[in-house]
Amino acid sequence: MKYKNIPDLYLIKGKIVFRKHITVNGKSFNIWKTLGNPEDFSENELIKITTKLRKETYEKILNFGNVKKVEKNSVERNVKTILQEKTNETVKPKLKFESKPTFTKEPTLEEIFKKFFSWYKAVRKESTYKVELKRSRNLIRFFGKDFSFLKIGTKEIEEYRIYRINQGASKSTINKDLRLLSTVINRAVEFEWIPEHKLYRKSLLFREIKNERVRYLSKEEEEKLLQVLESGKNKTLKNIVLLSLHTGMRLGEILNLKWENVDFKNKILILFPDQTKNKKRHVIPLNKTAYKVLKEQETMKLLQCPYVFHRNGRKINSIKDGFKNALKRAGIEDFRFHDLRHTFASRLVQSGIDLYVVKELLNHSSIMVTQRYAHLRLENMKKAVEILEKESD
Repeated sequence: MKYKNIPDLYLIKGKIVFRKHITVNGKSFNIWKTLGNPEDFSENELIKITTKLRKETYEKILNFGNVKKVEKNSVERNVKTILQEKTNETVKPKLKFESKPTFTKEPTLEEIFKKFFSWYKAVRKESTYKVELKRSRNLIRFFGKDFSFLKIGTKEIEEYRIYRINQGASKSTINKDLRLLSTVINRAVEFEWIPEHKLYRKSLLFREIKNERVRYLSKEEEEKLLQVLESGKNKTLKNIVLLSLHTGMRLGEILNLKWENVDFKNKILILFPDQTKNKKRHVIPLNKTAYKVLKEQETMKLLQCPYVFHRNGRKINSIKDGFKNALKRAGIEDFRFHDLRHTFASRLVQSGIDLYVVKELLNHSSIMVTQRYAHLRLENMKKAVEILEKESD
């Protein structure tokens, strides 16, 4: 259970514990440090302690996070000694911390972003890093790289919103920009790059933004799409689509799938924390169709390539053109690859499967995300009671 909504702080068995999940060189680790009893600390002291521990953790990561080749187990040893924790050692209360800003003068937006992304690259997946780095260009383009980072306030945020709206950006897209900026501000303060910021830990997002698009294939659309894929030369694309339809996996999870993730004996896939969006291990059961897809891919397996889906031994980075062309030939409009995941979930709900089961199958972090499919269950319930009227006629 989170303690006082302080990031990375939890109350476990009556003790306050600092926990931090990190990914280094593709491997995930959990940092754990017991601080002590709740009555030994004030809230301000806990914020200072966790800020200091978080800074120490990431400074250590930056020292070795970008190393391409490491000795066996050296990364794990480094992570285990990040906090230099001895057995059963606890932090003494009322510790004193000195605030030493990195910059001697007001830092510019470019300086802070550069420092942020040097850290971000070490602790996030390469694909996530590239997406957020590209997103940051919208902010830099508007504010200017020499704009004082400390002068960004609510007025500037509102001006940015208007600027992006006039560009035609959706509120959801603008929120992603502002969420990045909020993260940069929070980390800059927590890592003591700057002494403080007026927008620290304040929400910058549009309120009541609903991202609840649920577009799924009808049975007729699915038949047309599979016929097109079957008639084409690209059998790998057909199998990627089928696996998504029958497991609900995201495209990134499928393209990053390796043979080490496949357990034919138990008919399951096991995704490791660094392969999932919410950084949690995920076990995916395989039905007959999904199992058959993987068996077919096994016939195309190459010793030098660890990936289940590949193109002449090389990892597939995109199927955008092939999938778009298949949709066009099938006459299917307003459809994205991610909607195959919606199709998987929608059919489960329409078949009467409990939403909590669907949540686990989709590996959603919260049942609130899965609730977007609840209306489908209601539609089925309405149809069920309508049957009674037909029987009475």
